[in-house]
Amino acid sequence: MNSPHTPNSSPVEILNIAHHLVVQLNPGALEARKIQCITQHITTAIQTGAAQSSGRYVVLAFTNIPLISSLGLAMCVDVYHCAKKNGMKCATYGATNKILDLFQLMHLDRMYENFSTESQMQERLV
Repeated sequence: MNSPHTPNSSPVEILNIAHHLVVQLNPGALEARKIQCITQHITTAIQTGAAQSSGRYVVLAFTNIPLISSLGLAMCVDVYHCAKKNGMKCATYGATNKILDLFQLMHLDRMYENFSTESQMQERLV
């Protein structure tokens, strides 16, 4: 990752925007050894949101994330399955062309809708 590592920073921040879950990934805190913990944190938020009849989307915000590893792809698959099980759809926001190409290559583009602009994301999350 290109960002400096901040030891106490959280690897994810989960926001509730119009009752949808938006997961802001922190590039400075993402490490391979934390992916399982991050996945568990996100899936717990999905299950809690579903229990509270929250929105329809789980959005993974890839802003400032240049690349993702195979573990990151596995996390995306796990998040998708949890969201689908709980009646929610998945989307990405702020993904680089490299990440979008990788999603297409691995057929994750069939699982995740892509919001290319913030205004497009906001329109869908109303």
